[in-house]
Amino acid sequence: MNDIHKTIQKYIKHYDIYSDGVNTFILLYLPYNPFVKFPKGYAPIDSYYIHSNQIYHIKSAMQKELSSSYDIVKTKASYQKLFLDSGLGFKLKNGLIAIPPFGTRIVLEVIEISGNLMIEKNPENNIYTKKEQQQELLNCENCLNCIRACPSTALSYDGFHGERCIRFLMDSPLENHDKLVSLNSNFLGCEVCQNVCLHNKDIEKVDIPKNILQQLKFETLLENSEKGRAALMPLAEFIGSNYNRPKRLNALCKIAKTVEEKNSRQDT
Repeated sequence: MNDIHKTIQKYIKHYDIYSDGVNTFILLYLPYNPFVKFPKGYAPIDSYYIHSNQIYHIKSAMQKELSSSYDIVKTKASYQKLFLDSGLGFKLKNGLIAIPPFGTRIVLEVIEISGNLMIEKNPENNIYTKKEQQQELLNCENCLNCIRACPSTALSYDGFHGERCIRFLMDSPLENHDKLVSLNSNFLGCEVCQNVCLHNKDIEKVDIPKNILQQLKFETLLENSEKGRAALMPLAEFIGSNYNRPKRLNALCKIAKTVEEKNSRQDT
């Protein structure tokens, strides 16, 4: 096996090698478990964000080592397209890639190397043909779970409407405050379609690590987001500095807190 495989395996277990005939792509994916329901008084966040930050740092470290032997170039191609063209998984109607046995509970990253290096693929992977990918999508389209469950009607019979998705609405929380409250928005992320997806039915939920949870207490989060980026750094270490936007996080925290208060009143 080529030495590049040994280098990759020092950093991550799940990966493949793909070439489009011009350049070579290292396709990285990190499986994760979703979190159980958050305790009262804490801002709910999807496990995805924690693991997205983890794989970003894995990629950065790996890329630094590989750059001494290979010409690393910035990837312009769609990550999803690369994974699909390689046969590593298949696309579902909610717009996500599924790679059994991890379902859609995966985070993707790509390292692109200049040139077609003719490196063998990872033999551990199950590769899907185009026909098999189409059949999986057809099976998905015959299941109505995510369409029925989506609170924002982002999923319908005619496809995925990204502009309606809660994750999209979260990009502008001040403008979408009332709508996000009505949709029972979390602090960061929405997993409704993934929670009901049959490809994820065997994936267990886990407790959120205590060192992350303590950063998500409503009072702590509101106070730190009002102080600015420096005060939010302990949280940013887990979710990534690109999410360290105090005004946005403050608005999202207020929305999640309002949702909790609303639901508490309804339960009494």
